[in-house]
Amino acid sequence: MSAAQLKADRAELLAFLGGLRECGRRVPCMDVPPAESACFTSVDESEQAMAARLCVGCAGATTCGLYGAKYPSEFGVYGGATNNERQPKRGRPRGTRSEPITKESAA
Repeated sequence: MSAAQLKADRAELLAFLGGLRECGRRVPCMDVPPAESACFTSVDESEQAMAARLCVGCAGATTCGLYGAKYPSEFGVYGGATNNERQPKRGRPRGTRSEPITKESAA
């Protein structure tokens, strides 16, 4: 993704969340005082976990989560998922180990 696309998508997300808030919908990252909103971008995992809990019931959580999934390098809590939770998983998912190939199964 280009920097221009990231900037445009972020502006679109913020406008969407702002519109929800203007309609009286709950948007925790915009509703909490600035001192408390820092938990949404904190490097401290316990603060991020607190921010993720604040997202429960947010009117924009789904859209915000999609943004976070599209831009995993954007640090912070998006859609109720902490920065660590949003990172792409590496390696083979657990429980997907295939059976070893034997002469009998190869035949």
